[in-house]
Amino acid sequence: MFKYLLVFVCAAFICVSCNTTEEVKPEAQTSTISKINQRSTCRLIPSSMLPQNITTGQIVTPSVTGNGSNTILKTFTYTVTNPRNASRVWLHVKDFVDWCGAIDNNDSSPYTTLVIKDANGNELYNQSCEVARYVKVPGNKFTVTLKVHCALTITPEANIEVTNL
Repeated sequence: MFKYLLVFVCAAFICVSCNTTEEVKPEAQTSTISKINQRSTCRLIPSSMLPQNITTGQIVTPSVTGNGSNTILKTFTYTVTNPRNASRVWLHVKDFVDWCGAIDNNDSSPYTTLVIKDANGNELYNQSCEVARYVKVPGNKFTVTLKVHCALTITPEANIEVTNL
């Protein structure tokens, strides 16, 4: 009985993951990544959040939710209002959760990406895998851009702390 319940739950998960209500036979099940790779091309939807002032020691958690049909690109702009050193700030980037290593055959780009740029648009950090690290930002303004691939309905986020190094 338990074996049949497990097969039913797995089949239901695959149907929901693929936004389909058709019946899935257990022997025809494929991995979620394979189902995602079968999706057609998707539209890019960029959006920006209003600039936000933050202080040293504060942690911000930018996040974006995938809608399963469009690639979402969301940009957050931050200004550090009390930096110890006005010529630079340090960010501790951590807890970026994603589908590390998952690639769409049609797109060849990571499913989720975190990019940090300085006020001049220079790229300082670009990761699609969780990497905790410190990033030196010249000045006190920076942007964080999160991308979530069209096939996903997850909410990637990162914790970014302004530190005094």
